[in-house]
Amino acid sequence: MNRLRVLLLKTPKDPYYNLAFEEAFYRVYDRISGDPTLRIWRNSNAIVIGYFQVADEEVDMKYAKEIILN
Repeated sequence: MNRLRVLLLKTPKDPYYNLAFEEAFYRVYDRISGDPTLRIWRNSNAIVIGYFQVADEEVDMKYAKEIILN
């Protein structure tokens, strides 16, 4: 039976680090261990959109612009 690994890594001011960590983790560690992993992270004032997602469908653009301008 596999165990569930939970990673809590807080870097709320660096979305670039979080995305790089996600990619590195996927490419190396997760493939080696095989255990299912849940990683929880969040960033302040960042919007992360997947490659196949459409920004207008995923994000309230009016609200996002208000947040950025304030």
